Amino acid sequence: MRRGWVGLTAILLLAACAPARPAATEPPVPGAGQQSEAPRAPRGTIHVAWGQEPNTLAGKFANTGATAQAELSLTFNSALAYVAPDGKAVPQIARELPSQANGSWAVNPDGTMATTYRLRENAKWHDGAPLTARDLAFTYRVYSDPEIAVARREPESFMSAVEAVDDHTLAIAWKQPYYGAGSLRYQQMDPLPRHLLEERYLTDKASFLNGPEWTTSFVGSGPFKLERWDPGAMVVARAFDDWVLGPPKAAALEIRFITDANTIVAGLLAGELDVTGFPWVSPTHSAAARDRWEGSGLGRLVISESRMQHLDFQFKEVPNWQPAIADLRVRRALMHATDRQSLTELINESIGGAVADAFILRSDPSFAAVDPVLTRYPYDQRQALALFAEAGWTRPTPDGLLTGPGGQTLRMEFWSAASSDGQKEATIIVDSWRGAGIDASIFVVPQARSGDGEFRASFPTVNPSNRPILPENFIWTTINVSAPANRFTASNRGAYSDPEIDNLASGVLRALGDQPVRQAQAALHKRFSETLGTGPLYYPADIMLVRNNVKGPLGHYTYPAHSWNTFEWEIAS
Repeated sequence: MRRGWVGLTAILLLAACAPARPAATEPPVPGAGQQSEAPRAPRGTIHVAWGQEPNTLAGKFANTGATAQAELSLTFNSALAYVAPDGKAVPQIARELPSQANGSWAVNPDGTMATTYRLRENAKWHDGAPLTARDLAFTYRVYSDPEIAVARREPESFMSAVEAVDDHTLAIAWKQPYYGAGSLRYQQMDPLPRHLLEERYLTDKASFLNGPEWTTSFVGSGPFKLERWDPGAMVVARAFDDWVLGPPKAAALEIRFITDANTIVAGLLAGELDVTGFPWVSPTHSAAARDRWEGSGLGRLVISESRMQHLDFQFKEVPNWQPAIADLRVRRALMHATDRQSLTELINESIGGAVADAFILRSDPSFAAVDPVLTRYPYDQRQALALFAEAGWTRPTPDGLLTGPGGQTLRMEFWSAASSDGQKEATIIVDSWRGAGIDASIFVVPQARSGDGEFRASFPTVNPSNRPILPENFIWTTINVSAPANRFTASNRGAYSDPEIDNLASGVLRALGDQPVRQAQAALHKRFSETLGTGPLYYPADIMLVRNNVKGPLGHYTYPAHSWNTFEWEIAS
């Protein structure tokens, strides 16, 4: 802490000595929704369908409906910055973002850093109270407190101290370099209302995360405020006219929780719903809706790419474990035995998506440096059989099952999601594996246990998953292993662990500057593709179904949800 406070003292002095900037000279609000004339009053209600109901509207805390949580959290909360589709950070609560060029981001010789965020003076909570730097200093205390259950503590764990210089100036001291220190966004220091939560935090940490403050009485800072929550049915979000970037375009969002995809599509086609999206409506359903809409001008598909579908392997001993999966030759053989191109086309209904070879987006500036150094695993049954033979697994007959020295078959249990798309994916992959002689079977994870972290970490061989592609979401590190110590909330369920990968993943987060980031990304993905800590499958087509009377939805991009730009959604009157 001493080093942190020394760094913080330096930046406090830096901030105090900087000339004050009059409010009248604040830059115009940037972003995709910037308007050249005075914005009109919000109007119209957009009817949205999401397939899950979260148990909290706060993005940093663990819950049982993570995808729906992201959709609603982005609707009701703001961040210091947001990321536009071109990948550039845009100030949101912040008036301007720290940079080394303007002197508000200092990198010290020992690797520590200091950043200063200057906040917009019109930032408010939904109850009208000012949102200040003191709220964010309180936020840091909560998110860095080990007694509070936080889903992920990065980047707060990279900080050593956070202090409010004044109501509109926030100083952050960093223990280490962090590439995103100048553009903290969703799930990074998401602000908490100090005036409503501090007393409870100080007096009753045990129940801090319980109660209506996180659901039906939620007070956020986003473009919409909570008007009504009918548990099990819907949430009504009302435009927040005093939002920091100006009022959103729609007067209200009526967000319904509908678990059946056929019901959602029927509602869209009937005009009772306006917007929905993956994962609650599959590409198959999307293609059917597109075919119904073609020529009518009533609706469209909005397609983006933000995630990677992958196969996690089980590296720890669990009930019914197949030890062969720990053999790199076997994992490589499994990848060669998987027809990923056909899988991608069938799952995505040829709407979009592509085969993936690494946990990096094709649009990422580092992709050109990563792509040439990857070890690739094209579909090749002969190569798969050669690798299996190296590992001691051979086919006694051309169409027989692979057997080991003791005559046992190579059994692989594929855990599948209960959704129709999940089971479709499992069937395609398992059929491909059976063609290579693998004794493969499918286990469908019961919907009731899909949120059970301990159970989900006990898969015996292979488990498919996906996640938004961001450096912070590279979860195949030792610290992210799902275990009793973290109550099985961590995402590395297969317990892959490699000290070199740990160092390289940390190096990506620590890299500052375009060229160091590209070099760090290339080194990480080269090693990861060689060791196959996970099996990359494809980039899913992130599809939104939108009726044409709604303008503005753009899709996932770098966010884990479609709702990052709800402030731009508008409906024709």
